[in-house]
Formats: sequence, structure tokens, C-alpha cells
Amino acid sequence: MENGIACHKDGYSTYFDEEYKENDPDIEIAIPVDQLGKSQGAFVYKEYGAIPLAATVRFSGPFDGGYDAAGEKLAGWMEANGYTFAGNLRGHVIISPDEEPNPENWLTEIQAPVMKK
Repeated sequence: MENGIACHKDGYSTYFDEEYKENDPDIEIAIPVDQLGKSQGAFVYKEYGAIPLAATVRFSGPFDGGYDAAGEKLAGWMEANGYTFAGNLRGHVIISPDEEPNPENWLTEIQAPVMKK
């Protein structure tokens, strides 16, 4: 709240790389705010529209390995049900390390904008 703008808990990350990258991934972190402020450098305010249709999967536990396994399940479900990606994956941490020190209790949702093939 350094600029006097209140932030909310329900932020998410968007992944722009086509495949997993161990180094230098292209990720955007979005945190909902009460109002738009003035963008400064890499810190940018912008509005996002709703995702018309999304497939989601949740996983409990540490991020390492959890994302991969959940992402594979999500992709398998999409293939089996005739969906394809219609945008970039988003990750939404529901129970975060800030709230829960035990990684086994963390809860994350992966959101994939989709459309029928």
C-alpha cells in the first residue's frame, strides 16, 4: 500500500512460455487492487477481462512437482473432453506459504482458458 492503493489476497500468475522453463521463465504476477494507479517501470497497472471458459485443477502440497502433475492431469482431461487452450495458463495460490508454514497444506489452482476443438 505504498502508493495508497489497497491490494487484495487473490492474486495469480500467468505463464507465457510454451513449455516449462527452469531458467528465466516469462511470468506475469497480477494482484487485484481497489483502483488503478500510475505504472512505473516493470510495475504496471492494467485491467483484465474475464475468461469466458476455463478448465481448472487444484493440487495440495509444494509447488515443486505439484504444478507438473496437476498440469498433466488438466491436459489429459482437456484432450479426453475435446478442449484446446485458448490462452495462457494461470496459477492461483489459494492457501499460500504466507498463511501456512507447512508446504503439505498449500493449495493451488491451475486455470486454463479453453475452447472446444
